[in-house]
Amino acid sequence: MVKMSENSRHLARLFIEKLRPTFRPRSCRSSTRPAGSASPSPSCRSITCCSRLGPDRTRGDGGRGAEPVPGDAGTRWQGARRRLRRLPASHRGERILFVKYLNAGQICTTVDHAWLPPQHIDAFVRHAREIVPARYPRLDSPDYTSIIDERSFDRLLHALDDARERGAQVLAAAAGPPFDRATRKIAPHIVLDAPDDSLLMQREIFGPILPLRSYTSLDEVIDRINAGPRPLALYPFSHDRRQVQRLLERVISGGVTVNDALFHVGQHDLPSVASATRAWAITTAMKASSPSRSCVRSSTRRASPP
Repeated sequence: MVKMSENSRHLARLFIEKLRPTFRPRSCRSSTRPAGSASPSPSCRSITCCSRLGPDRTRGDGGRGAEPVPGDAGTRWQGARRRLRRLPASHRGERILFVKYLNAGQICTTVDHAWLPPQHIDAFVRHAREIVPARYPRLDSPDYTSIIDERSFDRLLHALDDARERGAQVLAAAAGPPFDRATRKIAPHIVLDAPDDSLLMQREIFGPILPLRSYTSLDEVIDRINAGPRPLALYPFSHDRRQVQRLLERVISGGVTVNDALFHVGQHDLPSVASATRAWAITTAMKASSPSRSCVRSSTRRASPP
């Protein structure tokens, strides 16, 4: 079963047309229906592309016995969590902001929200307000992406309004209008103190909005991540190898990039395992108790894109 995104209807239609002459109907089926609406047999293996997720979704495994896969893990959060410590603010800020606002945040394994020590949040916001306008000087910049459709555009604006009404600080990362409905563009935003039950924290954001969350201990971050739906990616930023290893051992997630973001997805020699459930289920023959997942360690000396 190939489950295409319901947001990319034209691409899905083209894919389905090209798929039919190649595979027999009983060998491969395709669908653009919302997650959980299809019911393949228990032996079916699903391949899914990005689709919207929300708290109203039940298990997106296509039916009992089917295997959860990237981009469609029911109510599992597709966000990428951040562990930020002992790295220069310039490095971690550039990497997080570059990945977060790439394609206006519309990437499955992009940064969903970031965890920072409380004393570093103000510096991160100041740095964001320097680097984001340098990359996207205007909302109508051809380098800045529109939101995929009007439904998603309205959902993101509603999430910002909901956070603001609940007492969160909604900050623009660049000067200019906050959005343009004619082009479906939403300016990069940073949100502070968003409540746990706010819309931004209840589902995948999939847009140019970055909530910052503060923490006082690493155990707090680990416990809060593991208490919620599993992230598709984990991006620790630290030079302390013991603390990074501690995160890798205790946090259940999909792929990992250390001291950067997103790069594990582009490593073709690594297994393409983004579903946290699947990643934790696949084990090595040598050590069955050790979970197997893609992990890339990035050098902090590499220059960031302008």
